[in-house]
Formats: sequence, C-alpha cells, structure tokens
Amino acid sequence: IKCPNCSLVTTVTDGRKLPKNFAILSMAEQAIKSRIDPKVICKSCEIKVSSTSIRMCLKEDCNMYNQLICVNCVVDGGHGVHVVKYDVKMEKVRKELGEEIGLILSKVEDKKNNVLKLSERLTEITKTLKMNLYNANIPIQVIDQIASLSSEQDANELREIVIDLAKTITDECDALADVFKTTLETATSLDLFEEKEGAGPTEDPASQFREMIDNLQQNEQELKATIKDQNDQIQSLQEGIDKLCDALSESSERDKEALLRNKKLTKEMQETEKRNTELEEMLRESKIGALESAKRMLKFHEFEKLLKPFVCIQLGNGALLYFDNVKPFELFTNVNETRKNADLKLLEGEYDCTFKGTIGNCAYFRSVRGKIIKFFRASVDSGRMNFELINEMKTSEISLFDDQSLYFIELSREWSVYHYHENYTEKEGEKFEIPVINHLSKYERHYHRGVIYLFRENSKAVVERLNEKVVRVEGPLLMPDVTYVYTSHHTDSIYILNAELNVILILNTTKLSVSQLSYEPPTGSNNHSIVGIHDGILSMAFDGVWGRHLFTTRMDPIYSVVKF
Repeated sequence: IKCPNCSLVTTVTDGRKLPKNFAILSMAEQAIKSRIDPKVICKSCEIKVSSTSIRMCLKEDCNMYNQLICVNCVVDGGHGVHVVKYDVKMEKVRKELGEEIGLILSKVEDKKNNVLKLSERLTEITKTLKMNLYNANIPIQVIDQIASLSSEQDANELREIVIDLAKTITDECDALADVFKTTLETATSLDLFEEKEGAGPTEDPASQFREMIDNLQQNEQELKATIKDQNDQIQSLQEGIDKLCDALSESSERDKEALLRNKKLTKEMQETEKRNTELEEMLRESKIGALESAKRMLKFHEFEKLLKPFVCIQLGNGALLYFDNVKPFELFTNVNETRKNADLKLLEGEYDCTFKGTIGNCAYFRSVRGKIIKFFRASVDSGRMNFELINEMKTSEISLFDDQSLYFIELSREWSVYHYHENYTEKEGEKFEIPVINHLSKYERHYHRGVIYLFRENSKAVVERLNEKVVRVEGPLLMPDVTYVYTSHHTDSIYILNAELNVILILNTTKLSVSQLSYEPPTGSNNHSIVGIHDGILSMAFDGVWGRHLFTTRMDPIYSVVKF
C-alpha cells in the first residue's frame, strides 16, 4: 500500500487488517468540511473541491508546478512529497487588500487633482479680484462735491458719507486679507512654500484714512480760529472808526488827521476782509492746505483701449511696452502694427514679476522667490523683443528703491547705490550721506541725476536741500497710497501725481521750485497712473468699469506756482 502523503510503500499480509492511514482520515475529515468551504477548481481534474482539500505543487520539473490540485490528484499523480496547502482564504484577503490599497491610491490622486483644480480656480479668482479692487473706490463724483460745499454742516455730512464708503471698502479688504492670510498660513505650515522675506507690515488703510480725517479736522479748527481772530480784528477796527467819527465832531483841528486815519483803518479792514475770504476758501479746500489751486486744467484725449489691464511702459525713445504681471506672464510691443512678444522662459517657476522702472530705452523687472531676488532687463532691438536675466542675489543683503531699477546697501547713515546690473561684491556704489531724519522709513526714496529725493506727506509744505546729494520734499498733497512719483533721466523735473485730487506737481530739481497742474480725468475713471512723458506729450492710464485705456495730452509750460 502506497501512502498518499509520503509515497511510502507498505506490504501487509492480511488485507482485512490494515493499519490506520491518518492521511486518508484527514482527507475524509476535510471532505466533510468542504460542504461549507468555498470551492476551488483543481487544475488536474478540473473538479470544484473544498479550499481545505486543495494543494499547490512546488516541484519545478513537475508538469503541475505552481498549479492547484486536489488531494485525489495528489495521491493519483504521486505529488505527495512536493505539495503544500494553499490557503484560499488568505489569497482572498490579499486580493481584497490589494483592491483596497488601489482604491486608496485612486482617492489620493483624486485629491491631488482636486487641489490642482482649486489652485487654478484660485488664480482665476485672484485675477478677477484684482480687477474688482481697481474698481473698488470712492466715486469721484463724491470727492468733487468738496469744491461746492457751502456750509460746515454740508462738510460734516460729506465727511460721514466718505467715511461710510471707505469703511465698506476697507472692511471688505480686511475680510479678503484674512482669507488670504489664513490660506497662506495653512500652506506654509505644510512646508509647501517658502515664505518671502523683505515684505514689511502694511499700514491699515482705514487707520490712514482716519488719520487723514483727523488732520483735516485739526486744520479746519485752526482755520476757524484764524477767521474768528480776523473777525475780532474787524470789529475792533470798526469800533476805532466809530471813535474817530465822534472825535471829528469835537475838534475841527483834528479833522484832517482823523480822516487820514479813517482811510488807513478802512484800507486795513478791506485787506483783512480779503484775507478772511481767502481763509474761508482754504477751509473749503482744506485737503490742499497751503497750496494754491491750479489755474490750468489739462484735458486728455483717448489714445488706445487695452484688451487687458496691462502695465503700460514707455521707453526713452517713446516706444510702448505692455506687461501682464499675472501668471502666465506676458510682455510685448507693437512694431509697424505687428505684435512682437518677448520670450519669457526665464520666468518659468517664478511666483511674481514686477515692473520697476525704465532707464533710457530699457525696462527693468524684478522677481522674488524665497530668499533669492532676480533682476531682468527688456528692450526692443531691430524690431524684436529682448528679455534677459542681468543679476540675482539674496533679499536679506539689499534694500530696494520705490519704482526704480536701483538698490542700495545701508551702512549706518551711508548708502551705497547700485543699478540692477551692478554687483555690490565686485564694485563700489555711488555714496550718499543720509542726515538724521525722524521716521526715515516713512519717506519714499527716489534717485534722480545723482541726488536722492525723500518724499513724505506733511501739513506744512517744504523743499529742503539737506546736503549736496540729499533733498527732502514734504507737503499736504503727498498723500500715501494715492501719490505716484515719476522720474526720467531725460528731464530736469520730477512729476508727482495725486490721483485722488487729480493734481500733478512738477518739481524742478535745478531751482528746487514746484509747479502745479490740475487735470480732468475721463468720466467714470477710478485709478490713474503716469505711463511716460515724451516730446512734451504726457501719457496716462485710466481704469474704470469700461476697462483700462491710455490717454494723452500735451504739457504746456503754463503752470501755477506753488508756494512752499
């Protein structure tokens, strides 16, 4: 008798008394259990059997190697010494686990794709938000009512209206800022992005507006006190005239003297009344403070309607460049009415790119990623656009000028100024000794023909040369957030635009004198900026519900002089 398990052959003399075959007994027991066990097909006899009665052949030279066979085929085929049990239940567990892991991986991919779609949606929302923020402004019609105020009550009512409108805008901005801050904090906490350095805290627009209102109220009280003093003086003069008239009747010898004094006092009274009228006019235009109103009004003519809110750039030769500073970035010019695009492969992977001014026939840009800042230069040569990387360095090592392609290294009170293409580790910069000035960080700094000009808002207007290479300029029209300073190396003048009051100040850097122009913006416009000045033609960009347009006007040399 051959054992089906070990294939051992045993010879018996009496066929009626056989030894116990435990292998057969085990098979019988498994057969009973197979009634409730899952069925598996034997690869040898192709019969469905219990999973507990199935084996797998492990002999490589066997014709059933790695195949599932039932215990009957194990005995009949002589596979007893090279088979093992095959646990179908465990195989099912493995299969189910594999399917479950596959489902988990699929969900992970779905989540990643969802995040990418949300990021694309966030980019679209940011573009839309940018356009909406351009349009979110106090209507110019409300501001224009200042000139027509006839009483203090009207002024108070207008102030309340402006405060309510400003609060609505600032509240919405604060809410949006909180959302963006939360999003950025969440992203940086996951180590997905590096936080940019060099960006200081931004003053609350609502606080700035309240501070401006407080200054206006203080100026208004001072002017009222001055008017009261002048009225008291008029009253005293009138009393003096009455006394003189009484004296005329008492002494004929003093008639001539009294008449002369009467004329003198009358003249003084008229001059005082004139001064009183001027003070009342200044009260109605308290935002302008001590500056006279412009006597010349610029009127613009439409030059071009832009397809998108491009940043418009005018080079020294008058050529116009158009820059989309939202990813994907775009820079182009028009040559003979043909659009010429710049190759911006150098900006791939950059989070931002900002226009920082022109020098001659070149425009300069900068981008910041992590702790690295890169400087780029664009130009038009032989009818094609050129865009090149000219320098890069760490943000912690330098300080930037406002809207100019310059940076400086500060050592105590000495500044070393460099152009973007210059490396401070390889050469010395242009040296400037900065005097001690309170709140120096609140001044806007601009470089023009070897001199640094420091601009700041102040109720008292002043232009002061602090030393041979530093000039301080202050005045009530230099309001932050609505003032834009435009410099050009081709002219002696610096142009300061106040987009809220529709005023352009012209600082003559040779004489240190200031001229003023008013301009009439297009109806419905709410955001103004200077594009450039070329051959006496001023180009400006205006935004409104109708999009962004370019307008031009000729600059006549007829300005009203501002008294500093």
